[in-house]
Amino acid sequence: MKCTRTLRVLMLVSICAATASARYHRENGQGPLEAGRWGLLAGVGAAPGFFKNRGFDQTVWPRSGVTCPVTGFTNNTIACNQIYTVLTTPENVFQQSACKSPKFNKMFTNGVVHVTGQISYNVCCNTQFFLEGVYERAKGHCLNVTSQNFRAPEYCGTSDCSSSCDSSSSCSSSNSCSVTGTPLTTGQPTSLSYSNYQAYGGYIGTRYYWNRVWCDRFSFFGGFKFGMLHRKQVCVAATNAAFVQTLTVGEVTTNYNFPAATNTYVAYCKSNAVSGGLQLGLDYCINHCWSLLVGFEVVATSPFKSNRNVPLTVVDPTGTQAGFGRNFNQATNLLVAPTGSLIQFPIWAGIRWEFDWCMSSCNEC
Repeated sequence: MKCTRTLRVLMLVSICAATASARYHRENGQGPLEAGRWGLLAGVGAAPGFFKNRGFDQTVWPRSGVTCPVTGFTNNTIACNQIYTVLTTPENVFQQSACKSPKFNKMFTNGVVHVTGQISYNVCCNTQFFLEGVYERAKGHCLNVTSQNFRAPEYCGTSDCSSSCDSSSSCSSSNSCSVTGTPLTTGQPTSLSYSNYQAYGGYIGTRYYWNRVWCDRFSFFGGFKFGMLHRKQVCVAATNAAFVQTLTVGEVTTNYNFPAATNTYVAYCKSNAVSGGLQLGLDYCINHCWSLLVGFEVVATSPFKSNRNVPLTVVDPTGTQAGFGRNFNQATNLLVAPTGSLIQFPIWAGIRWEFDWCMSSCNEC
């Protein structure tokens, strides 16, 4: 949110500067644009990005419990107490992952397809206002993770699980890989398959064009834009690997085989997000009607809307009665980690056609 607030301040300053510039050039009549002309631009490019401040997944692990009689065991107090003691370690807790949520380029292809369409109006010979519509799409990735959970609330942790954490370390700015508390659970290897990322939205903005150089063909421009971006929901198919749980009660040891299980859920809900950015670029004049443009932008958008209550499937061991899996340590709910603001760097190329309702001249520049 700090990024979007900073951009709003910069845009306010830019509006004042653009207004002053338009008044100056309207009086002096110098610049690469023809005042009063409209323009249509179509462009395509890529918009790689990253999450500025990723959070941690959190899970609910309820206390397991059995009641007497238990199928397969003698109906007596000693046996029941032994089973209860084994099956209820650790206690019911609200747990948090030791690793931050995946990076943007781990969830999706970072070569985000960026399509732009713009309607512009030249208020003077150097200043142009525009309305922009954008569409972005990135293919979802599949990645493998193994989570280690600690007792919530928050603690320090490694950003991407690239190194091991020392539970005896203290949190400090110089030690980003430290945790407080004893690890409670280590999850089974999980495969996460993300659906595609899709977003579209609209912006309003302004650009300032410097005088043309290099045979009066090229003009540099700079500007800003501000608007809203609508994101479609992102789903995840999380497949936990099969595993074996060994349970010893007295002198009896039993291996329970848990099959692989898949939870498919909405990780990030559809949402409307405030978005804005700054841009620089180069305009090549073909003639007074057609121009080629290349632009580079820095755009900040509000965080994804994380799903904070995902019910998880409790897996029963093979060959047991339904519901028996609740006697073992399994998560029942997931709170998807916040992503932080999305910072993107769109790079695009496009062609613009300018026209005047009263004059259709396409003379050379």
